[in-house]
Formats: sequence, structure tokens, C-alpha cells
Amino acid sequence: MGSCCITAEKDDIYKVPLLEAQELNETKGIIVFDDKLQQENEKTDTNDIRTTKNLNNDNKIEQPKTLQTNETEKNVSTVAIEQNNKAKEENINLLWIARKRKGEREGKGKRKRRERERKAEEEEREREKEREKEKEKEKEREKEKEREREAEQEREREREAEKKREKMKEKEKEEERIKENEKEKDKSENNGKEKEDVRGKEISNEPKQEKNQVMVVSENKDVTWTDNKQGVNYVIKDPRLQELRRQKDAQNESKVQSISDKKVTLTIKSIDPGFPVLQIVDISWRSTVRSLKQEIQNKSTDNVEIGRQRLIHKGR
Repeated sequence: MGSCCITAEKDDIYKVPLLEAQELNETKGIIVFDDKLQQENEKTDTNDIRTTKNLNNDNKIEQPKTLQTNETEKNVSTVAIEQNNKAKEENINLLWIARKRKGEREGKGKRKRRERERKAEEEEREREKEREKEKEKEKEREKEKEREREAEQEREREREAEKKREKMKEKEKEEERIKENEKEKDKSENNGKEKEDVRGKEISNEPKQEKNQVMVVSENKDVTWTDNKQGVNYVIKDPRLQELRRQKDAQNESKVQSISDKKVTLTIKSIDPGFPVLQIVDISWRSTVRSLKQEIQNKSTDNVEIGRQRLIHKGR
């Protein structure tokens, strides 16, 4: 929308087509005034703003006069500054001031709105920064947890490796003990042969026992057995040797059949109770019995399971 401003000097008369001036002033807000009146009207109280419509009803405007010119005749309204034009221009200037204040209010509202929007954007940016920081912290926590898991896995692998090393050491010790026991066994065999020579006739006078032959002295006494070939004595102290009792005949003979099972074959013989020694030797399956003997020596246990029989170790 354009605007029209006609400025007149002091005491001058300016002419505007009446219909056009009314239409522009009422509908499009065209301002028509002189500088002096504008300055005076800005000093007036603007609380009482009258509309153009009411002003036109209160102040009658002269009917247009026809003026003769060299070119054409025009319908114009000659408005004197001291009469109607003052009131008209006052009203126009008041409208201008009102529009100006309205624009200021609208501008102030826009500034406030822009300020609120700016603050909201800044707050949103701050919140976004906080969210980013929280995400970074969460990532750091995840990395820390991952490092802890890796460290725990490493410790677990180290523990497994330590267990394997301990097992290897135990195995080596076991092999060393077996070797030592073999040496002790060889010494014992040699000692047995020497004792056999010393005993001489006493041994030869003993009733010969076939291999795997069993001699039971009494159910209530300790049962012992020996390896005739090696001359080593063994003691079995167990009143629950049901297998031996079942093999005894009704006449309680001194000789019964040998005890045999899947693992060992024993030859049992009564010996001097002052020599309580238990050494397990299997002629047919030496390795198994050696391991059992090793278990007795290592753990110093009193109970050794051999097949279905339980042997009570009473030796020193």
C-alpha cells in the first residue's frame, strides 16, 4: 500500500479531490497534513482518538466548487486551513499516531517473541549439549565395563593356566614318588631274599602253598597274606571279609580257595602280629595295584578299596 503526503507552506491552501481524499483517508489510511500541524498534533493528548467517520459527521465538509482552468474543469474541494482542514488533519494525525503506537506495540511484541524464541533455542542447545555429554559418559561407562570384563577374562585365563601348572607339578611329583616306591620295592625284594636265606630250614619246613592258595586262621583274628615268590608279608585287618567267610567250608578247614576279582589276586597267610605291614602287589596287574599302594602311602589312609573288598591299613 502506498502513501500520499502533501506538504503546504504556512497560510497556503492545498486542494485535493474530495471523494478521493475521503476514500483514501477512511479505507487506506493515506496521511494528508502539513508539517506544522503534524508537530502540533504530536503534542496533543492521544487518549481521545476519533475515527474519520465520526469526524466527518461532526464537521461538515464544503461542497466542491467548479474552477475554470486553461486545461479542464475539475471537481475539487477547497479546504481552508483555519476551518475544516484543521479538524480533518488533526483526526488524520491522530490516526497516524495510533497506527504508529500500534506498530510499536506490535514491534515490541515481536521483539519479545523473538527474544523468547531465542532463549528457547539457547535452552534447547544447552539441553542438547547435556544429552551429548550424557551419551559420552555412557560410552565411557560401557568402555570401562568392557575393560573390566576383559580383565576378568584375563584373570580367569591366568587362574586356569595356574591350575594346569599345578596339575603338571603334581603329576611330576607323582611320577617321582612312583620311582621312589619302585626303588623301595626293589630294596624290599632284596631284603626279602636275604631273610629267606637266613630263615633257611624254617621256611623249607613250612607246608608249601600253591600259588593263590588261601589260609585263614580264624574269623576273629587278623587275616594276613604274603607273596611267596617275593617273601613279603601283608596284613589285612577287616572282620567283614565276607568273601573269605563264604569260601570256608563247614569243617572250618585251614585252606580255602583264593580271592579273585577283576583287579587283584591275593594270597592270604597268617603271620606274626608283631609285623603289621600292608603292601599291595598284584602279580597279574602290577600297575593298578601300584597305584593303589601309592594312594595308601600318599594319603596315609586306613581304608583302601580293592575291587569288592575293603582293606584296613594298620601298618606303621
